[in-house]
Amino acid sequence: MTPTAEPSPAPTGCPNTEHGACLGPLLAGTYSTTEFRTPLTYSVPDGWSNQEDLPGSFMLVPPGDTSDFIGVYDGVAAASADCDESAQPGIEATPEAMAEWYAGLPGLELSEPQPVTIGGLIGLVFNAALAEGYTGACPGADDVPAVPLLIGAGPASIHHVAVAGTATRAFLLGGPAGQTIAIVVSDAPDGVPLEELDTVVHTFEFDLPAS
Repeated sequence: MTPTAEPSPAPTGCPNTEHGACLGPLLAGTYSTTEFRTPLTYSVPDGWSNQEDLPGSFMLVPPGDTSDFIGVYDGVAAASADCDESAQPGIEATPEAMAEWYAGLPGLELSEPQPVTIGGLIGLVFNAALAEGYTGACPGADDVPAVPLLIGAGPASIHHVAVAGTATRAFLLGGPAGQTIAIVVSDAPDGVPLEELDTVVHTFEFDLPAS
């Protein structure tokens, strides 16, 4: 599917040269990625910011002093439960297999995965949060409780974990090249409500090859 919306006027530009072709602060409107491997068109209200546009990762940040973000990662797998920044052995990098793995992870509370379609890609969506009272931590992480969720499998290069106090909504989508694309909506304490962040995700349109 090829997005038809006209991009909005060019914003000020990427504040960090290591973050690819990101656009920086945005006016309300519709925009398209430049470097992200599976091209993406998205719409935001005024005050949002595009902080990353690389082949494997794209990031949007809502207005205000917040740690909330929407991250899109092209090519992911389930992260090893041992926190060694590798994929979990024996878990296929598909939305179904990954969601099933997360459902059995100690320390992780997971909502029932639901079918979802975002921008032409089909997959699963669920909420994940650290279980109350869980104390497990990754080595060298200052004993901060966490459960590993996602690892980059190329071109994405990430290691995403669930931590206390932050709600995560994860969309795991089947990508056009057979990989899994993850959309991570991260809602920190006192940040933008999760449902408001989710509204932006539902504007996404991926530019997919003609079938």
